[in-house]
Amino acid sequence: MKMYGTLFIAGLLMTLGLAGCGGGGGGGGGITSGATTKVLIFGHISSSSRLSTIHASLTVPASVQVNYSSAPGATSGLCKLRKGVITPSGPVLVSTSDFDGSTYDIASRLLTINMVNNGRVMLKSSTTANSNLGAEIATIVFKLTTVGVLPTTMPLADPSASISQEMAGTPPSVIAVPGAAVNFTTTYQ
Repeated sequence: MKMYGTLFIAGLLMTLGLAGCGGGGGGGGGITSGATTKVLIFGHISSSSRLSTIHASLTVPASVQVNYSSAPGATSGLCKLRKGVITPSGPVLVSTSDFDGSTYDIASRLLTINMVNNGRVMLKSSTTANSNLGAEIATIVFKLTTVGVLPTTMPLADPSASISQEMAGTPPSVIAVPGAAVNFTTTYQ
C-alpha cells in the first residue's frame, strides 16, 4: 500500500509540475527581436479610380536586418527581397506578387517598395485613416540585429514617393496622385 501511495504522490507532483510548464505557449518574457512596419498611403484620389502603382523607399537603420537574397558574402548590390518580407495588409488586399519588384540595396541600406496593382483591385488612399497617416496597404517584417536593442529611429515617411492612379475610361489612363505621400509606422515585438 505504501508503494502505491508513493507512486500516486510522485505522479501527482509530476502532473502539477507539467501543468505549470508551457501551457498555451504564451511565454517569452517580452524580449524584443523584431519590427513590423506598416506602409500607409496618404492622399486624395478620384472616387472612380484605384491606386495603380506605388514606388517608395526607406533607409533601414544598421540595427535592423532585412531578409533578402544575394550572392554569398556580398557587401554591395541590389537584391530581391525574400517572400514574406513585404505582405499585403489593410482593408483591401492586393496580391503578394504585386510587390515582387521590391528590392534592397546592401551598401546604402535602401529598401525600395515597388507595388503594381496587377489585379486592379479597388485600392484607395486616405487622408483620415490610421490617425490621419493614410490607408494601410502593406506590412514589412524586419529582425533586430541585436535582440532587445531598438533602433534610435525608423523612417516615418518617404517625401519623394511616386503614386499613380488608374482613371476610369476607354482606355483607362494612369496619372499621378497629386499631394500623395507614403507614411510608415513601426512597432516592435
